[in-house]
Amino acid sequence: MPNDGPGAPAPKSLTEALREIEVFADLTDDQLGWFISHASEEFYPAGTLILREGDIAETLNVILAGQIRYQSSNPELPVFLGHAGTVTGVLPYSRLKKYAGNVHAILPVRVVRLHRDLFPEMLERIPVLGPRLVAVMADRIRDVTRLGQQREKLVSLAKLAAGLAHELNNPASAVQRSAQNLRFCAAELRRANDELIERQMTPEQGRCIAELERSGIEQFGKTILETAMERSVREEEVTRWL
Repeated sequence: MPNDGPGAPAPKSLTEALREIEVFADLTDDQLGWFISHASEEFYPAGTLILREGDIAETLNVILAGQIRYQSSNPELPVFLGHAGTVTGVLPYSRLKKYAGNVHAILPVRVVRLHRDLFPEMLERIPVLGPRLVAVMADRIRDVTRLGQQREKLVSLAKLAAGLAHELNNPASAVQRSAQNLRFCAAELRRANDELIERQMTPEQGRCIAELERSGIEQFGKTILETAMERSVREEEVTRWL
């Protein structure tokens, strides 16, 4: 059994470690003894690939220490983290046949495994584990459902954000084009003023041009946006007049 160094505390026995997990906490010594005598204890350093995607699922796994990450190559599936106290892998009445993702040890892992072929005898000798492990499976299903719903919400939020960005981009583009047009008009106005100055206009001519500018600005400010129907009516009037 690995040790972290001279000053590290001695690792707990399997009995002590299992009794800290709610599913096994109140089992009798005989029941817990049967489970331990038929299970295998394994250790994995941090970074170890414990299980590969596609491996046959054939053991119930109880994590006694450390942490694991379960991740599929399919980005549609969520990532799961398992820590000390987690009961995972195949459970009684579970339909799990193969692992849909890779399992890595994030921290040094200590795990106890019981092969599925022993499930009938386990449920006969320790009947209380039946409903408890079914509850664990129900919690797993709820977690998968919850993570799936969260992912759907995130996808919907991403679509909403993309649509909002598109809607905001259109007015922003219009403002940018208007600013460019304004700079062009300001440059044209400066050029026209320079030409008028070079022509040495009389005061009366200057007042006339200023009046035309004022009138044009006022008329522009009174411009009313028409509906398609109003514009069509006005076009017909102009056509008849012509």
